[in-house]
Amino acid sequence: MSTDTQIEIIEEKLQALLTRYKRLQKENTNLKEELHETSTQLALHKKENEKLKQQIDVANIGANNWSETEKSNLNKRIDSYLKEIEKCLEYLNS
Repeated sequence: MSTDTQIEIIEEKLQALLTRYKRLQKENTNLKEELHETSTQLALHKKENEKLKQQIDVANIGANNWSETEKSNLNKRIDSYLKEIEKCLEYLNS
């Protein structure tokens, strides 16, 4: 096999690699965009879920027929909200 033939083969393989690399870069970019969109939607769904939980809690407050477990869970959630508020206040004060 001559040197020119070997160079042509190497150039063809290099060209194929470059083409594949560009295709993979494009796919990677598309996947990153899709991940970003999915993450944004997930965050929105989590916020909506939390809002609905709070609405359920508010609705249940008027019911006055809570079990001890429900009362305990509500107290835990209120405590976690208070801790988050305290962290925010500490951050604002620093």
